Amino acid sequence: MEMEGSAVMVRGAFKRYSHSTVVLRGLDLTVADATIYGLLGPSGCGKTTLLRSIVGMVRLDAGDIYVKAHQRHKVGYMPQELGLYDYMSIMEAFHFYGKLYGMDKEEVKSRGQELVAFLELPDSKRLIGTLSGGQQRRLSFAVTLLHDPDLLILDEPTVGIDPVLSAAIWERLLEMTTCQRKTIIITTHYIEEAKQAHMIGLMRDGVLLAEQSPTSLMVSQGCDSLEEAFLALSQRQETSRFDDAQSVELSYPTTQKKSLPPLVDTCPYWKTNRFMAQLTKNTRWLIRNVFATMFFLLLPASIALMCEFVLSHNPGAHRTIGIVSLELADGLASCTGQEYEGCGSYDRPFTCRFMDYLVNSSIETKIYDSLEEGKEATRKNEVWGVLEFNANYTDSALDRIQHDIFSTPESVVESSFINAYMDMSNMWVSTFLRRELLLDVRMMIQGFLKDCDINPHLLDIPVQFKPAIFGSNNPTYLQFFIPGVVCTFAFYLSIMYTTAAIMFEKSVGLERSLVAGMTKTEVVIAHSVVQIVIAIVQELTILVILYYCFDNPCRGNMNLVMILLIMLQIMGLFYGLVLGLFFTSQRDATNAGIGTVNALFMLAGLVWPVEGMHYILRNVLWAIPVQPAVEAYRAIVMRDWHISHPVVYKGFLSTSIWTAIFILATIALARSNKTSL
Repeated sequence: MEMEGSAVMVRGAFKRYSHSTVVLRGLDLTVADATIYGLLGPSGCGKTTLLRSIVGMVRLDAGDIYVKAHQRHKVGYMPQELGLYDYMSIMEAFHFYGKLYGMDKEEVKSRGQELVAFLELPDSKRLIGTLSGGQQRRLSFAVTLLHDPDLLILDEPTVGIDPVLSAAIWERLLEMTTCQRKTIIITTHYIEEAKQAHMIGLMRDGVLLAEQSPTSLMVSQGCDSLEEAFLALSQRQETSRFDDAQSVELSYPTTQKKSLPPLVDTCPYWKTNRFMAQLTKNTRWLIRNVFATMFFLLLPASIALMCEFVLSHNPGAHRTIGIVSLELADGLASCTGQEYEGCGSYDRPFTCRFMDYLVNSSIETKIYDSLEEGKEATRKNEVWGVLEFNANYTDSALDRIQHDIFSTPESVVESSFINAYMDMSNMWVSTFLRRELLLDVRMMIQGFLKDCDINPHLLDIPVQFKPAIFGSNNPTYLQFFIPGVVCTFAFYLSIMYTTAAIMFEKSVGLERSLVAGMTKTEVVIAHSVVQIVIAIVQELTILVILYYCFDNPCRGNMNLVMILLIMLQIMGLFYGLVLGLFFTSQRDATNAGIGTVNALFMLAGLVWPVEGMHYILRNVLWAIPVQPAVEAYRAIVMRDWHISHPVVYKGFLSTSIWTAIFILATIALARSNKTSL
């Protein structure tokens, strides 16, 4: 390839995105040193793909590209999207891109002030989000000129700019080629504007129709304007389209040709200045978006508080139970008019004694005259159930206590039962009510036996619960719920931040930063550092609230719990990257994250114990993210098991394996052509 005197050469460029979408069809292009090359063509003809190929953002299927500048810091690229961050000021944008190109602060400041004056930009402290569309376009052009590159590649630099300023920009470009020996490739929709270029390439349907100076092009086509020349060439292409398409398809390479990238960087994988630029940018976003930052930091606290306020109380407390007692002939007056005087006095009915115990419990009572009235009140949701005491309940209960258990008549046994008609539509409320009622009946019987100097455990169930080996003999649902909700939200909070960050980067466009030399590794690590700091604050907040402010039981090593939660957040970070790279819209990525967490709520043992699930599901749950970590968390906190125990290390191992899987998926998606990151 003869390269003498050429700044850019493209030979035999082929590129297709699908079998039916061929963008470049064996294109040849030559840009001479110290010239302005105007690339003209309709939308979709392949101009942007060609420019992206020249700066190394797109890999050709076949063909060769030569760029004399060769190194990234010698090339200035202005893409169609601005690549500017609304929350930055003009000078902060200069410093960000200046760091990518290795410029020092004083050089950036001096060069930035010069460009602000030349392009008539507002005060350099103005935020980019407050600028008009034309001002933002001018700033984008200024960023391209910031590091004084040898080769400028400009995609529609004058769109939306005042004609007077546009003329000044063209004058500056011509001056740069003449005095500074710069080479400029520029695309524009304004064909007449392109007359100022030294050379014009008319591009249509993936090929160059002509590559001449504006004057010679019009002369060769016998036209008075570039529009007429372009029209004549396009019509000529249409007449030979079928034959040309066949020849291109026949000559299209069947295998991709591995070629060297046109641009290289002296440190291709990592540079501290580029990483610090990205890290500073991410930190500035958190500072400028204070409400979003506070949301990320305070959400764990709200989750912990909601858990405490919602789940720390007995759902059966302060519920009303109806009482129907046929032995209370005068209603409550039968209780208030009689006093219990010890074991020898049985005039006061046991119904009254039972209600005495209910007064000290969390259950409230309401007296009804008949069973049907009590049932109807239950159907109307006035009470949660009704208890029926038989007319001879007290006598029958005493007979069971005083007579031989084997000689007590069946009728006496039946009459000594309390008939309970409950509303069982709410499992949690009804379960706690049943438990409370059984405990109150037990206390009533034991109290009577104690008054009569009889062993109160004589009629008790012959099972005695000693101090629990793990946990307490009266566990709460909150103790079961905390591990699941903390682990699941540690995973999800990280997904939320990372997905939002990546989708924001994609919406702004990383192309300009990547052309400047920033690597995807630096982007990911910079976001990871910020996320890990946020994760530490989030986890410390939720653990302090749950275990220090509200004193929930914790027998195990809290440092081990903290490490597990940080690992879950790192796993969520890479899963968020996968979602952000895979989906093209914020809505789809967010919905996928929410759908994942909803599934985990059911499968991770948060709502219902794993032991209560179908046996097929129980045998595959070990392979589901987060679930083994929930069991490990529960084992650490409630049982004080260490990392050497299988339940604990399986939680750490599962989290590590899934993190590795998501990292590999992130790398695969980042390298594919389907993502813009």
